[in-house]
This record gives sequence, structure tokens and C-alpha cells, in this order.
Amino acid sequence: MTDEQTTTETARGRVRRMLIEPATEAGMRFKKGTPEAEQKRALDRICDDLAYLGDAALAALLEWLLRNGEGSARCFWPKPVSLIGVAHSYEPRRLEELPRAASWFASRAGLAALQNGNLVATFLWWEKRLRPPRDERELRMITERSETLARMVEVTEDKLHRGFEPGAHAREELRWYRGLEARARAMVQAGIDKRQAEAGDAA
Repeated sequence: MTDEQTTTETARGRVRRMLIEPATEAGMRFKKGTPEAEQKRALDRICDDLAYLGDAALAALLEWLLRNGEGSARCFWPKPVSLIGVAHSYEPRRLEELPRAASWFASRAGLAALQNGNLVATFLWWEKRLRPPRDERELRMITERSETLARMVEVTEDKLHRGFEPGAHAREELRWYRGLEARARAMVQAGIDKRQAEAGDAA
């Protein structure tokens, strides 16, 4: 067993001890008919995605969970993405540290977002919702946000190139945008590098 595996298992065990087991003992369960394998996947995902939380945040999340389970009796496990979203409100985590987000941006979907000019707006979408866009309506929302951001960048950079002072707020917005862009590009590039390495190994 590697050090990385040991760390992952220890982190899972901590979340199970502080969140999963107390919630289960209090009556939290899956809806009738949910396959055992699906239950295990959901709980494993919760453990992995919440392993970054400190003890205080896990304790607060347990209290929230026991009050906000699904169903009329509040006794069914919420969807992992809902629980992860609440955890993020207690103790935010950088998007690139979330396995699901890092995997998505490293995939061809992330590369497509870069190529169509929606990378930063998609990054912001993920930060708020912790999931990818689901349909054409949500994709249009991202495209509209991208257009707004692009205009902001264009105006500020044009002033800088012409030697005009854009103002402190505009400069800060540009730094904010470029910072997000660099973080998102790094995740996309990780996926590109991985695919290229795999293609080289297969050759």
C-alpha cells in the first residue's frame, strides 16, 4: 500500500467516523430500492470529497444533515452534490482540489470550454454549482457570462495598451480574471498532458 492510498483511506475513515456513522445511527438511510453498489459509491464519494473539511466543519455539516435529509421525514441521504455544496459553504475548497471538477476540466469537455472561449465562465459556473452545465439553457448562460467577461477584458486591456489608466477597480477585475484563467488552464493542460502521454505509451 502506498503512502497516498494510506492517506486516502485514513481521510475516508475520518469522514465516516464523524459524519457517515453518526448520521446512519440517527436514522439516515437511502431510499428503498437503492442498490447496495450505488449506496457504496455515493458514500465513498462523500468521504473523498469532504476529506478536506476540518473537524468543526464536519460537526456543523452533521447537524445540517440531520435537519435537512430528503423526504417528508428528513431521513434520506441527500444527493452527494447537494451535501458537497453545503460543505463548501462551511469551508470553501479550491475548485481544482475537487476530484470531480479536476476530472471534468481535464477531460475533452474542459478542452472544448477553452477552445470555444468559455473557460473562465465555466470555471465560475463550477465554483457556484459544483457541477457542469446540464443543458442548452445553462450553456447559453455560460456563453452570455463569457461575452460579458470578454468585454471587460477587452476594454481594460485596450486602455492599458493605449497608455491610459483604467482605474483600480478595472485593474483588479483584470487580475481576478487572469488568475481564474490560469487556474482553469492548468487543469485543462493536465488533461492534455495525460492524453498525450497515454498516446505515446500506446504507440
